Amino acid sequence: MTTISNQNDYGIKYKILKLIKDITYKNHWNQVTTAKILGVDQPKISQISNGKTAGFSLERLLIFLLRLKCEVNITITINNSETALINKDSVTQNSLESINLVIVQKGD
Repeated sequence: MTTISNQNDYGIKYKILKLIKDITYKNHWNQVTTAKILGVDQPKISQISNGKTAGFSLERLLIFLLRLKCEVNITITINNSETALINKDSVTQNSLESINLVIVQKGD
């Protein structure tokens, strides 16, 4: 089980890439095999192996985890204080209290 908490978008993506890489290694898959399982070409797996998050949306990475037979639970907590709703910038930066992803590879 892997828990990813309170990270920015890059931090979450990077940890998911590492998890995908770990699953690939654990199963002794080469990049071509992993690419077939995830439905992408081999160069995308090379990007994943090298920790390059560019070109991967969070949604796409979560779909990859599902294709790897992982269970993904997402919990989002929003701060309900009135001060967080004063302007658009404060909502973006201050109203999100936490994001937690719990990822379990089936069979663990």
